[in-house]
Amino acid sequence: MKKYSSILRLTWSIAYVILAILVIRGSIDTSRFWAAHASTQDPRKSIEEAFSVEPQIRLSKVMVGNVERRLKEEFDESDDWPKRLSLEVQSLATKPIVYMEINLNFPDTRATGSLMSYPVKLGIRPDLNVPRENAPLRLMPQEKKIISVGNQYESLKQFIVRRHPMSDIRKIQVEIGFIIFDDGTAWAGEYLKADPSKPGRYVPTKLTSPI
Repeated sequence: MKKYSSILRLTWSIAYVILAILVIRGSIDTSRFWAAHASTQDPRKSIEEAFSVEPQIRLSKVMVGNVERRLKEEFDESDDWPKRLSLEVQSLATKPIVYMEINLNFPDTRATGSLMSYPVKLGIRPDLNVPRENAPLRLMPQEKKIISVGNQYESLKQFIVRRHPMSDIRKIQVEIGFIIFDDGTAWAGEYLKADPSKPGRYVPTKLTSPI
């Protein structure tokens, strides 16, 4: 009888140990599940303006849908939030602008390689004899213009998803990449002039003010 009681106690002890192990393991697995689940939630989004020397255009307003957002403000949005993004830019130049490229940089894409940057082009390049897909542009000094990213969203999306999921795009950096003025001179972080020996190429003027 005593032997039977000892075996019974030993059996229950083993059962309790096994149960305790299962409970602890279950708690760990649950914690891991919620941690993984939290990491896949949509992080907050933000928009910032890239720094440039002697800028010729400034980002004067940012809208996501019908809501105005401040630069570097964090906000909640769905994965396709660039579709609802619109930018208001203002010319700081002293001459009319007939062409400009605004780069949308995606810092999050550095996780899968080099920085991915999508150019939004406005106006017509007077230095290249190519099919004219864009409407003419003539942005006067201090004049403002609204640019809707939604018009190019499908193209932008195809560009991004070749290497990086749209669900991981949390930040957009707006960079004024290239500008051509009505007199044929240009700007890309510094003042440029057309290279007469090679159409479409620009070389520095070595000047700190417009020609």
